[in-house]
Amino acid sequence: MNTSTRPVSIPHLVFGLIFTGGALVWLIGEATNADLPHAAIGFPAVLIGAGLAGLIATVANSRNRRRAAAGQYDQVAEPEDFDDDTEATTVLEENR
Repeated sequence: MNTSTRPVSIPHLVFGLIFTGGALVWLIGEATNADLPHAAIGFPAVLIGAGLAGLIATVANSRNRRRAAAGQYDQVAEPEDFDDDTEATTVLEENR
């Protein structure tokens, strides 16, 4: 069994929330026999909720990428640790 994780696709998340929310608004409207003006408040609420979820996912994703990028550069040797500049350049290029 493969236990690797994949990052969440933010557009897929947002559109999934929009379609699910639209279906729920329609289902609630049908179950309560509400006409369109009474059920219409649900559609903007779904769009606002999906937009907020997308913004939160975007911020979380950018923070994770920044942490991962910062972790990569922690392992790079500093040029002042070497006496010869060519040796430092070789080590820096190997760590990329």
